[in-house]
Amino acid sequence: MKHKFKATQIFDGHQMHESDMVCIFNEQGQFESLVPLAMAGDDVKTLSGILSPGFVNCHCHLELSCFKDKIPQHTGLPEFVRQIVSIRPTFSDQDKAVAIEKGYHEMFENGIMAVGDISNDTTSIVAKRKAKIQFVNFIEVFNFVKNDPQACLKISSSVYEQFQKELPFFQSTLVPHACYTVSFELWDLLIPHYESRTVSIHNQECPEEEEFCFSGTGAMKIFFDDQNIQPGIPNPTKMRTVPYYAHKMKGAKNNIFVHNVQTKESDIALINQTCKQSNNYFCLCINANRYIQNSIPPIDLFRKTQSKIVLGTDSLASNFSLSILDEIKTIRQHFPHIPVSEILSWATAEGAAALELSDTLGSFKQGKKPGLVLLDNEMTTVKRLL
Repeated sequence: MKHKFKATQIFDGHQMHESDMVCIFNEQGQFESLVPLAMAGDDVKTLSGILSPGFVNCHCHLELSCFKDKIPQHTGLPEFVRQIVSIRPTFSDQDKAVAIEKGYHEMFENGIMAVGDISNDTTSIVAKRKAKIQFVNFIEVFNFVKNDPQACLKISSSVYEQFQKELPFFQSTLVPHACYTVSFELWDLLIPHYESRTVSIHNQECPEEEEFCFSGTGAMKIFFDDQNIQPGIPNPTKMRTVPYYAHKMKGAKNNIFVHNVQTKESDIALINQTCKQSNNYFCLCINANRYIQNSIPPIDLFRKTQSKIVLGTDSLASNFSLSILDEIKTIRQHFPHIPVSEILSWATAEGAAALELSDTLGSFKQGKKPGLVLLDNEMTTVKRLL
C-alpha cells in the first residue's frame, strides 16, 4: 500500500511546492514521486502544515545526555568544559546508558534521520546497535598524554576499533577535537586516518579560544594549568586559530567546522583557499552557543559568502533539547529575514551531503528513504510521519 500525503506546502529538500502537489512513498518508506493532485489517485491524506524530508543533525554529543540540567547557562566555554571534566566521573554506566537511550528517542521522535555524533567513549554503542537513525561517528583525538602523541592516538584508536567492530554498518572516523587540543605532532599521525573522509572539528567557539591561540593567555590558559593538561598548541602563536591550523584539514573529503561563533570573512576565505579540494561546511549550533556563552554565530556572513551551512544540536549538557526544529526556531527568531526554505535545506539536503548520506537521505528523490516529517504552518511543532 502506498503512502500519499498532501499538505499546505511541501519542501523537497531544495525548494517549496504549493498545495496542489502530492508526495508518494511505497510501503518500505522509499520516495516514489511528487505529482499533481490530479495524477495522485485515491487515498491521499490531506494535512495542514509543511511536509519535509526528515532532518539531519550534523553535530551531537549523545554520550553527554546524562548532563541534562547539570551545568548552568552562560558559564563560558572554559568553565563549561571544567564542569564536564569534574562531573563526568560521578555518573554510573547505567546512568549514561539510560540517558543515551532517552536522547536517542528524543531525536527519533523529532524527525531526525541521521546524526554526526561525537563519540569519545563506547557508551553509545548499545543504543546505536538497534537504532533507526543513521549515525556517523566522530571519534575525537586529544592530547591525553603529555609529550606522547603515539599514546594519545592509541587511546582514541581503541575506541574507533570498537566502533568498527560493533557498528560496521555505520561510518566511523578519527577526527581532531579542536586546534588547541591537538599538537602538530599528533595531527600528523592523525591525518592519514581521515584523508578523503568526512572530518568534524570544533572551530572558533568562543573569544577565549582565539585569545589562547594568539597569545597563550586568558581563561583557557587557566583551565589547562588547573587541570594539568598539555594544550595542543605552542603559545603564543601570534596567529588566529584558522590561519594556525587550516592547512591540516586540506586532505579531507568533507570538513564540518562546528560552532564558528568567532569566524570572520577572512577565515572563510582562507578555509576555501587552503581546503579548496574539500567540501567545507559550517555547522550552526545556535542554542548551545546561547546556552554556554549567550552568543550567536554570524549566520548572515556565511550566507553572504555563499558558504555551505548545516545544523547541529550539540549536547544535552549545553542545550535544552536534541531537536533540529528547536535550532530552526531560534535561528528564525534572530534572523527572521532568512527564507524558511533556505533554513530547511540546511537541516535536510545540505546536512545529508555533509555526512555523505545524500544517496539515501535529505531530499525527495526516487528510491531514497529520506523520512517524512510534518511541521505546523507556524513551524513550532514537528511530527514524524515515516
